[in-house]
Amino acid sequence: MEELKKLLSEKYLKIGVYYKETFKVFGKILKEEKKYILYLSLVATLASLNIFFVLPAGLKILDTIKTIAIFSVLNASYYLLYRKIIYKIEGEKNLEFKKVISKIVVLGIIITILEIYILDETFIGKNSFNAEIIIAGCFVYISEFLYFSPLYISRNINFIEALNYNFNLNKGNRIRMWISLFPLILFMQAVSAGTIFIFENLIIVTGEKITVFIFSIFISKLIEVTVMILISIMMSIVYLNVEYMDRKKIENNSDLEE
Repeated sequence: MEELKKLLSEKYLKIGVYYKETFKVFGKILKEEKKYILYLSLVATLASLNIFFVLPAGLKILDTIKTIAIFSVLNASYYLLYRKIIYKIEGEKNLEFKKVISKIVVLGIIITILEIYILDETFIGKNSFNAEIIIAGCFVYISEFLYFSPLYISRNINFIEALNYNFNLNKGNRIRMWISLFPLILFMQAVSAGTIFIFENLIIVTGEKITVFIFSIFISKLIEVTVMILISIMMSIVYLNVEYMDRKKIENNSDLEE
């Protein structure tokens, strides 16, 4: 990965190069992280099946805690991908594993609670104004925090420092990240929907409802996890390229001042 690191530090790369390098790293991840990919797929499947295992009404609090716990593990596991990917690219440990775990656990819980709050149809249905605020908040998050996750997980900085540097990297580089990610996001949605459609028809034909249903969910999540890995690699590569260029600009400015 030394060649990729050198390439990312030379100049801003074109979208085609981002994709070329993303698939190279993706091949390495598939080869070296088979167990982790299976683990992610199983956790994602469990999270999807969670809605079918609802506790009695008197245990609603426990049911909420169960849901938060499952999705927090899933989100934290996705965040850990950034460390794995960036470690492979840079070939060095940027942050001690214990510090990484504490970061991803906290971030996983926060994001999960926000997701549950946002996706609560009952809450949104009660007040359309609240729904508009939530949608606006999601748009701001997506457009303003593009570089936050790989930055926060891979660098030895605190939450506030990561936020501030994220805003700095965002300047002039929003479109770069958006254009790179958009095709992958569309592909993930299309493939996931297509997989579910195929297995829904398979259930009708075979009559094997429970077995085929669970298997279809697993396959769908395996595909989703695979594309999420691609997205994480793309985000990490674009982030590193932008960060390296920012460092180079700072170094050049310092040389001029001297």
